Amino acid sequence: MMKRLMLTCRDASKLLSKGQEQSLRFRERWALKMHLFFCVSCRRYARQLRWIDQAFHLIAGKWGSYHMSTDARERIRAKLKKADSASHCHDDKTGENQMNETTSPPVSLAAQLRQTQADFLSTVPVDIQEVLAAASASLAQSHLEQYALGVGAVAPDFCLPNVDGKSVCLRDALAKGPVVISFYRGGWCPYCNLELRALQQHYSEISALGTTLLAISPQLPDRSRAAKEEDSVSFEVLSDVGDVVARKFGLVYSVPETVRPIYQQWGIDLPVWNGDDTWELPMPATFVLDHAGTVRGAFVQMDYTQRMEPADIVAILRIL
Repeated sequence: MMKRLMLTCRDASKLLSKGQEQSLRFRERWALKMHLFFCVSCRRYARQLRWIDQAFHLIAGKWGSYHMSTDARERIRAKLKKADSASHCHDDKTGENQMNETTSPPVSLAAQLRQTQADFLSTVPVDIQEVLAAASASLAQSHLEQYALGVGAVAPDFCLPNVDGKSVCLRDALAKGPVVISFYRGGWCPYCNLELRALQQHYSEISALGTTLLAISPQLPDRSRAAKEEDSVSFEVLSDVGDVVARKFGLVYSVPETVRPIYQQWGIDLPVWNGDDTWELPMPATFVLDHAGTVRGAFVQMDYTQRMEPADIVAILRIL
């Protein structure tokens, strides 16, 4: 059953026959969708198939790797273009830069995060939602944000490897001007990927203000490279293996034991991603530092579905 090609994105799922959809038990269908929601390889493949609005997903990982024939892809492509050519589909001549252009007002990062959360909750079984909600409530009651670096504090210096293994030091970045540091959980987190893409969209504004942008996660350098390539970011993506730097910023927490098997079922094996067995992650956080390393803006949130708006970052930088 698992060795069949299944398309489960919002657009392509409409083309699945009822027989295919019904042939999967609910739990199997849910597991497939969760895999697609978090799997970096599947998301990277989806981004390559621009002609269906970056939304085709290919089942990979623990269920094997599958490919469609050219004829099958063309048939699906034709149906999608006919159904929604104006708003979703794109032809082969549409480049990535053109795909990012829009004549309508840009959607805020907060709105994108809300939509992603809604899509996630619409897929996850109620019993799993209850486990996740209980774990989130317990973490929220710990008020870990109060231990994080705040406005007026001086950021500790650090040196971390980028995706090429080159050491990037905060002091060197500060010598050039202000610095924005974004701590994120990892490339497996769809909310983090939305944030990285939103930062990339504002990167020209940020860099024009003489600012260096650094994104930091606890994942291994190879994993960071995959995230950087998937999200097409041009700023530095650094690996803080063991959360050494995140700990100095007061951001580290331990993933509740009740959540760990759920993550593993979704293909999120943090010991593999991060290279240690701690199951620790940083709270999503953004710090805006002036040239002296003093925090002039800070956003720290235990709720990983919340992030600082890039427009707010730019607003702070403009008054430094």
